[in-house]
Amino acid sequence: MIQETELNSLLFFDLETSSEYSTWEDLYEKNPRKAELWKTKCSKMAVKDPKWEDYRQAYEDQAPLSAEFGRIVCASFCYLTTSSVNNGKMVWLGKMKSFYDTVKDENSERDMVLKPLFELLYNIDRAGKSMRLCGHNIKKFDIPWLVKRLIINKVSVPVQLQVWGKKPWELTHLDTGELWSLGNWDGYISLDTLSCSLDVPSPKSSMSGEYVGRTFWIEEDYEKIKDYCEEDVKCVARICHRLTSSDLPVQF
Repeated sequence: MIQETELNSLLFFDLETSSEYSTWEDLYEKNPRKAELWKTKCSKMAVKDPKWEDYRQAYEDQAPLSAEFGRIVCASFCYLTTSSVNNGKMVWLGKMKSFYDTVKDENSERDMVLKPLFELLYNIDRAGKSMRLCGHNIKKFDIPWLVKRLIINKVSVPVQLQVWGKKPWELTHLDTGELWSLGNWDGYISLDTLSCSLDVPSPKSSMSGEYVGRTFWIEEDYEKIKDYCEEDVKCVARICHRLTSSDLPVQF
């Protein structure tokens, strides 16, 4: 499904998100207009789904899924390159870079995640490296989310993320969820299920996405979030490696 020669041209990435503020009350204190818009959204959504009825709880649970009401707390990137390890054996060696928020104020998403992320992608493009962004469900979640948060925070959108106005076949991003669907557009599969099916180690051993907000706002365990995000990226890289005919193992 993937040619081995493609592996070193893929830039694997993943995002972790939370609500923009710790609670709806904090949101109301900082931005009453947006807080009222959240209540309106919950009223409409609650007609079909009771989990939206308590707008305060829904803010903590559902805002991390909305780029307009959430924030990015971590972005992790990885690429694979062939390398010789200590015993002289050739492997696909994964190199990782993460940007994560450890301050959680109104500017920290922009300064600690989005601006460094822009610089990374800008430098890749400036160096003339043709790398395809790759991740799981990135076309429906990570890329739209990231572009919106860049625009909201007044950070330039890197050329690799300028997806507007393009036809589907003009986009070069590799989405492992879409790839595995084999043309069945309703065939969504979770990263954990796909990794299990391909006998790839689970990325969900330490925590799951629903706990990112609590870990960020209450526990303040930023390293745990970074490690969790990196495990997702490693999992996607292993899945792509698994979908090639490569005899070289992957090592991080």
